[in-house]
Amino acid sequence: MFVSVNALNEKIIECNQALIDTLGYTKEELLALDSIAELYHPDSLSTRDIILREYKQKGIVKDKEVILKKKSGEKLHVSFSVTAVKDKEGNILYSRGIWRDITKLIEKRKKLNKLNETLSAKNEQQATLFHILSHDIQSPIRTVEHLSQWIIQDKDNVLSPVSLENLSSLRLVNKQAYKLTQDLVSLFVNDLTEVPSAFNIFRSVEAIKRRVFLPDGFEIVVSSSISTFKTFNFLLTEVLYNLISNAVKHHHNNKEGKIRVEVENQEKQLLVKISDNGPGIRDHIREDIFEPLKKFHVDRNIEGYGMGLAIVRKITDQIGGKIDFTSVVGKGTTFYLLWPIFEEIKEAC
Repeated sequence: MFVSVNALNEKIIECNQALIDTLGYTKEELLALDSIAELYHPDSLSTRDIILREYKQKGIVKDKEVILKKKSGEKLHVSFSVTAVKDKEGNILYSRGIWRDITKLIEKRKKLNKLNETLSAKNEQQATLFHILSHDIQSPIRTVEHLSQWIIQDKDNVLSPVSLENLSSLRLVNKQAYKLTQDLVSLFVNDLTEVPSAFNIFRSVEAIKRRVFLPDGFEIVVSSSISTFKTFNFLLTEVLYNLISNAVKHHHNNKEGKIRVEVENQEKQLLVKISDNGPGIRDHIREDIFEPLKKFHVDRNIEGYGMGLAIVRKITDQIGGKIDFTSVVGKGTTFYLLWPIFEEIKEAC
């Protein structure tokens, strides 16, 4: 829609048929208006004033959204662009403006905003759900753990060997339930953000050894040209813990189990390789290995719910890293982790 306006009195001096048809006026009615301002809807008068100031300063305005008022009173959302026509002395004589109907764009924007509001509400519901999961549900789980432990430690315990064995199984299942709630919260709720700080690869792996309760004879070796560096300390520890504990948990021969952690400094990132001599990963499950709640050793009594590698992928993606692996069935698996670092710290930490 085209419109031309006199710079002195803001009266319309020319317009095209598209503008006439869209607004519902006759050409005579438009030319008889006291000012083009009469076409602006009251909701858009403030925006019109801003456009007018910019137009007077620069002589040009591009793609400003305003609301016009049709003859019927109905709103019309348009994108407005205008250029000034000046005389030799630089005085504005009149303007040439283009109004583009953006009604469909506004409707799509409203639908998108409504969708975002719906998603926001669902996210709040999810956060509430997992708050319950991480607090209210874990409380009775811890209570079961304490009570069962007291029963076992009771000096006057008269439970039969079978009952004691069942009680031990109950504690194991209870422990698994606790770990599952922790993993779910880590995977779906936590923002997984962290301020970079000093990280020592050797100390971290030693701490992980204590967390996974290494079987007798199981060996973990660390080889690194860089010992201490600045990175996402907690997140990298969690990634290493899940990869190492997974390798320990799924190993077919604990007495001969071996994991090798190798770290290469590649300027602004590390290449971390975690290799094991375990049973390996078969090709047909390769695409699903990082999916949550996937267990691939259903024929063996292995603790866990298939959350470890899903957590690794989520954390790695969030900080802009990469994770991949190679594997040979019967010989072992190597995970390759690209992880950002911010600076190397020369002194010991």
